[in-house]
Amino acid sequence: MLPLGLFMVPIHGMFYPENHTLLIPLGPFSVYREGLVFALNTLAPILVLLFVSLFFVLTTHPADLITVISQTAKSPWLAYLLGSPLLLLPAMRDRIVTIQSAQRARGRETDGHLLKRFLGLAPLVMGSLVEIEQRATALELRGFKSENDKTSVRIVSDLTRQKQFRRLMLAAAFVIVLYGLRKVMVA
Repeated sequence: MLPLGLFMVPIHGMFYPENHTLLIPLGPFSVYREGLVFALNTLAPILVLLFVSLFFVLTTHPADLITVISQTAKSPWLAYLLGSPLLLLPAMRDRIVTIQSAQRARGRETDGHLLKRFLGLAPLVMGSLVEIEQRATALELRGFKSENDKTSVRIVSDLTRQKQFRRLMLAAAFVIVLYGLRKVMVA
């Protein structure tokens, strides 16, 4: 967010087309109130989305997410679609470190400009393609497309207060959507 903010705030503060109220006179590059308000109003939802996503990823184990979606929605496709990227990230990070170490041991340049770093990770792409085929085979062998109920090794407890909190969040989201619709209809 910092690089985005460092670019958006000055650019919109100085060059926003609807700038009228001067805040900081800097000669030809003066900062205006309308541009700053626009930049901050644009950055705020992005910041909220980023924090919510980060909070979700740091507090929810991917295996728990997959288990709960599989048990409640009865949709292994949805569970796999949402959970597999989260499960793959740590493995990919470890594989990148291993590949870079192997490349350095062979005397290949892994640091430097973007093209060198990209070419140094070519084994990662090839390994990922092989792993996709292996995962597809493993899913088929485990009966991924089977219509029968699945069992899980993981048991995710669902406390009463968690259910109440989910209902409260759903109600709050509904109120926020209604407020936004009312605001749009009035304007």
